[in-house]
Formats: sequence, structure tokens, C-alpha cells
Amino acid sequence: MSEAAIMNRIFRYFMKFHGFFIAFCTIFFTSVIIVTSFTGRDLHEEPFIIEEEYEAVQRYPILIQVESALWLCASVILAVGLYKENKSYLTPFMALFIIDGAVVIVQEVVNLCTGRGSELANIEPRQLFVMILVNVYVLVSLVVLYRMFAKGPLLPTTQNNFVRFDNERDVESQQTVQQPGGPQPGQPQSRS
Repeated sequence: MSEAAIMNRIFRYFMKFHGFFIAFCTIFFTSVIIVTSFTGRDLHEEPFIIEEEYEAVQRYPILIQVESALWLCASVILAVGLYKENKSYLTPFMALFIIDGAVVIVQEVVNLCTGRGSELANIEPRQLFVMILVNVYVLVSLVVLYRMFAKGPLLPTTQNNFVRFDNERDVESQQTVQQPGGPQPGQPQSRS
């Protein structure tokens, strides 16, 4: 097996590892969010004590559960697609990722236009940097996996790529291909 084929196989496993890592992290965190939304305190019990990070979960539990269920389904489909090496299984996760990012951008623009404070401005710069880095990592990994699977799976090569040339057969095929009226084999060509 050539070095290029070996490196291609190693790169393929490396990228699939990143895909599985993304899928299983998303499955874990969405499961945590779903469980938190079901076991969260009721808003009517303690209306004045709401921790800031759980405010959205307590105010809109159904919306959070639906979104988390969609992420969970897309993550499972992503894991199956990585196992089968099929690019069409990656599209639900990519679409949900892009839609979620667009919603965050639209929400920030609306907040700035209406005079409300930006939610991203409340995040510490280090955390914001990590969030941006993680989003870029996920997006680049998904694009590379999508393009890699578009080329199809690697097939095991059992041939040794040895080519044998048959000179007698090549000479015979050249003689039969010549046009009529041309020089015959064994006759010298006339020079004008």
C-alpha cells in the first residue's frame, strides 16, 4: 500500500474521530439540558429567585425541550452517518448548526436595534473566545467530513498495481489500426 493511501486512511480515521467526538458531546449535553428542563423548579414556586443561567429553561421549558430533542436526533443521525460514511446523514446536524447560529446572530441584531443589552457582551472575553473557537472547530470538521464522504468510502486495495506490458500485442494492434492507403508494415516510408 502506498504512503498516500496510508495517510489518506489515517486522515479519514482522524476526521471520523472528531465527528464522533462532536456527536457524543452533543448527545451528552442535550441530554443534560432535557433532564434539567424536566426537573427544573416551577416558576410559580419562587418567582423572585431565578438564577440567570437557568432563566431561559424555566421560562420556556417546552421550547428548550423541542430544540434539545432536535439536537439529540441530529446528533444520533450524525453518529450513524459517520459509521456508514454517508454524507446525507451529516446534513441534519449541519443544517441545525447553521440555523442555530443564524438565530443567535438575528437575536443579537434585534437586541442592538431595540436598545436592549447584548447577551454576548455579558460573557467574559475568554469564554466568548472559546465559544467562537468551538463553533469554528465544529463547522470546519463537518465541512471536511461532508467533502470527504462525498468522494466515497475507501476501498481496500488487494492488487499490487503491477502492470505488465505485452509488446507483441501492442505491435499487432497498431498494424490493424492503420488506415488504408498508408504505408504497409515492413515497407519504408517515402520522403517527399
